[in-house]
Amino acid sequence: MRQISIRNYIVAGIITLLVFVTGIMLGVTTSESRVSFSEEQISIHRLELDSLQLQYLFIDQQNAQSNCAAISLALEDNVKKLAVLGDKIETFSKDINFNEKEFDTLKREYVLAQIRYWLIAEKAKKICSTDTVSVLYFYSNEEECFDCSTQSRILTHLKGTFKDKLLVFSIDSSFTQEPLVPILRHTYNITKFPSLAIEGEPLYGLVKEEELSKKLCSIYVNKPEGC
Repeated sequence: MRQISIRNYIVAGIITLLVFVTGIMLGVTTSESRVSFSEEQISIHRLELDSLQLQYLFIDQQNAQSNCAAISLALEDNVKKLAVLGDKIETFSKDINFNEKEFDTLKREYVLAQIRYWLIAEKAKKICSTDTVSVLYFYSNEEECFDCSTQSRILTHLKGTFKDKLLVFSIDSSFTQEPLVPILRHTYNITKFPSLAIEGEPLYGLVKEEELSKKLCSIYVNKPEGC
């Protein structure tokens, strides 16, 4: 009777070990799949960026103003997709099995894509005279950024209000692995978070929705719905 009891304990221990190992392997596999998916999405964005840059170059040389609307729409669509990708990358960072080196590489690609799209948006204003407002949103994942979640919600709500008239580019200011992040912070003298840079003008600390909406509306030539 005692032998049966010991045998049962051994069997139960083996089953528990198998379940534990299977769980770890499944977690690792899931993390690898996430990395592969994110890398694939980053590659797609690289192609989209190259395409947009060539399109604006073509417009600049040919002065083909009739193409501006289509290209601006493509820019807006890609910025939206990039925001979704950013959320997925942040989710990946919270995975217990995530690889820090792989995450840093993905995050650098994402940050660079944000900056490239911002630069293209600025160029679009000059070439196509687009009536849009670009916002650089400097946030931090560090604990001292108490108002960052509130600022994010405000920007998300205003983005829903002004739609393609408002382009928001989020910069994780604590991610210093990408040298351009400290350069942007120095350019706009960003020392506290959250902070915004709207059309080159920095706004430090939490900017409430009413104040931010008023600021945006003052910039638009043709006032969009919501102003």
